[in-house]
Amino acid sequence: MVQPEYRRMDPLTTNAANKSNSFSAGGRHILLDEYFSMQQSFEEITAQIPLASGLDAQRLMEHERLYRRKLMALRDQYIAGVPFLPLSRCPFTSEIMLHSIDNYGLDGLWWDYEYAARPQSPLLKTYVALTGAVKLDSKVRWAPFICRPGPEVPYVIPRLLNLPTIMAVLSSLKIGDNQGYAITYYGSPPPQKVPRVNTWGSDTYIFLDENGKSCWDSEPESQSDYDFDIEAWIKNGLLLWIAPGDAGLVLRNDTAGCPYLGLQGIKKNQVIYKGKIS
Repeated sequence: MVQPEYRRMDPLTTNAANKSNSFSAGGRHILLDEYFSMQQSFEEITAQIPLASGLDAQRLMEHERLYRRKLMALRDQYIAGVPFLPLSRCPFTSEIMLHSIDNYGLDGLWWDYEYAARPQSPLLKTYVALTGAVKLDSKVRWAPFICRPGPEVPYVIPRLLNLPTIMAVLSSLKIGDNQGYAITYYGSPPPQKVPRVNTWGSDTYIFLDENGKSCWDSEPESQSDYDFDIEAWIKNGLLLWIAPGDAGLVLRNDTAGCPYLGLQGIKKNQVIYKGKIS
């Protein structure tokens, strides 16, 4: 296996975990409407520039720069409003894992697969990876970007769980009207110089290197890596689960009464674009 060269993150992109300025559902809706409308205008202006000349081209370029600044300001405003939620608990240290996620709906910029707008989460020292699945509601909200929320039922990645120091925890949360499943991987210690997996809904992943510094990388996705037989992994002690709605995030290791077993749904990566599912 080729060892990746990791990229160090700019420390200026980090955000504190304890946020009191998370947006409301209404404020988020207004912000996204404004962003998408301005984005459309920006794209229209950009398309006209090569066809113009002289003063017309100059005016269009000035408008383009203005719209670009406004879009970046709205994007920053969105990132500042994304909540941090207690998604999981580390099976080695019992620490609660807070992670940013837009749980209001899949139309938020957090779910933009190619250009995700996310505040950096305060990663636990044992954190390895976060993947997920979403059982989609019959109606999908429109958004002008590619969203890849995963399959409809939870799964694990054996190439990670087969490493000697890795365990995973399965939990759940509502994402708008959709049912989400978070699968978080932990290591004691986390493996170094081993490709991980892209963070849920994005094309990159973030992790701490051996010096505790935040880095990022990207790993090609392969559905052949997925194993949906989660019962077997619970039985062998490598996958724990948290009951839906359990505010105490109690880790469980039994299969009797596990609500995540026998779930029905699509077992391939779903792609959402402009309200259409493929």
